[in-house]
Amino acid sequence: MSDFIKNPIFKQLDYIETFLNGRYFSIPKHSPLSKFYIDINNEVNNMRKNNEITKIFSQYNLEAPIQVDSDDGNIDFPKRQ
Repeated sequence: MSDFIKNPIFKQLDYIETFLNGRYFSIPKHSPLSKFYIDINNEVNNMRKNNEITKIFSQYNLEAPIQVDSDDGNIDFPKRQ
């Protein structure tokens, strides 16, 4: 990598790549627990919308993953510093 940095024909760019990790859960369709899918999905989306998931991660000094609302596909990207 240092060879590229020293070469004047190359220019280093400020580039940020964001990878989404929605922390999805799944329940097999034929599982007896599949009847709870809608309720679980609604609760997790509520936790995303009211920042409860981010607060839980913060309690442990961890950076929360980007929150993706599975209902509307909106992505809550963190603010760049």
